[in-house]
Amino acid sequence: MPVAIAVSVLAAICDPFENPWTGEKFSVEDVRQAVSDGRFLKSSWGASSAEWSRNDHIERVAYLVVSPDRTPVEIDVGIPSLGVYVAWPLTDGNHRLGAAVVRGDPHILAIVSGSVDHAERLLGASLPEDD
Repeated sequence: MPVAIAVSVLAAICDPFENPWTGEKFSVEDVRQAVSDGRFLKSSWGASSAEWSRNDHIERVAYLVVSPDRTPVEIDVGIPSLGVYVAWPLTDGNHRLGAAVVRGDPHILAIVSGSVDHAERLLGASLPEDD
């Protein structure tokens, strides 16, 4: 079940402008300039996007700023008590998170997996227990 996670908390853990895809950082201002210029990439992540440039990622986030995709992001916090640690918990939705930051959204919907206790501490949100 999706839960609302504070955008600021998730972005502090997985800064989408660090550009986890290529390592070439970009900024909110870069995305705002792309929006202003009308430079948008409608294509979502796929096989060919492994070769996306820094500008492609900027333009994808810009597209999502003006055309929000409310699909919940996916987060896996691991299970530290079992020795399972995750370096980048945002497994799907980096571009959507970036767009939420640019828009100033207070929350983003997320599906969270891993240790409930760890996720609640890390994300500052109450998670529903599985039935």
